[in-house]
Amino acid sequence: MRKKKVPVEQKGKERSVRPTKIPPDSGMVCWRFSIMDTSGPFPFSNLRPSTWGMILAKLKEWESMTWGEILGDRNHDIAVESLSAKAQERLREIQMDDIDDVCSLHLDGRTRLIGIRNAQVFKLLWWDPEHQVCPSNKKHT
Repeated sequence: MRKKKVPVEQKGKERSVRPTKIPPDSGMVCWRFSIMDTSGPFPFSNLRPSTWGMILAKLKEWESMTWGEILGDRNHDIAVESLSAKAQERLREIQMDDIDDVCSLHLDGRTRLIGIRNAQVFKLLWWDPEHQVCPSNKKHT
């Protein structure tokens, strides 16, 4: 569980802090872009401005929600062993094969954002326009 620093006393100009636990669904989500994969089978590269516009609009919408409100049928965590062979291989290549699961966020039709969720933070990892990171047998996914 992520910890937040909370001031407990003031000592001159320095502050003493003690960590407190924050439940993952207690705050609004936020986004990190530092681990975005720009090569491999699911890259965030060469996206059209209209595609970025759609992605950012959806992220902005979700930013006012908690994970408890976002997660459900279409937005969910996926165990790494359930990912496609390509996705598992890419995790090994980028030395991220030590994670247990990824989070899949549905944008429209088959399109997904894949990332790593930690408390309120979603680290964008892959762009999956054809739902190939974890293909589904369900119709229209």
